[in-house]
Amino acid sequence: MSEIKFACPHCCQHIACDELYCGEGIGCPGCGRVLFVPPLAAFIPLQAGNLTMALPVAFKEQPQPRSATLDLWSEERWARHASESRDQQQPNLLPLWVLLLLPFFVAFILITHRAGPAAVAFCFILCALASGIYLAANQHKPGVGKVLMGVLYSFAALCVYVVLSFGLLFVGCLVAVM
Repeated sequence: MSEIKFACPHCCQHIACDELYCGEGIGCPGCGRVLFVPPLAAFIPLQAGNLTMALPVAFKEQPQPRSATLDLWSEERWARHASESRDQQQPNLLPLWVLLLLPFFVAFILITHRAGPAAVAFCFILCALASGIYLAANQHKPGVGKVLMGVLYSFAALCVYVVLSFGLLFVGCLVAVM
């Protein structure tokens, strides 16, 4: 077999032994204390190009093999999970899309009836708040968390409105130039 080299974890003495001793306990020739030879997988070639790799260090205690701990579900747990998943209804997104697109049509009608910019802005803010409240109502969070999520969703809707408004303005400018 081939010779492996490693260091003592107690005194750092360099030790060489046959690879058959991997995982076994031996006495250190330097300090006499018991050490466990590293597994064969810990050894790599000592030279890789111009780099010299450090020697592996032996274990002070016998390494315990780790068993794969899978959290296996029983049939009852699967059934309970499936029933809970079925009980949670997915929110209907149609009202959300209506609330997100409605202010553009309402703003168009308001502008054709010569309404001011305050009325148009109020329309967008009102629809953003309504969409935020709608999305927050579908969250499974208690009181304050639900309110904060509603505010966050409303702010996100306002940001979407700004991006879409600039996009429509850009497209309108392109069409006018052609």
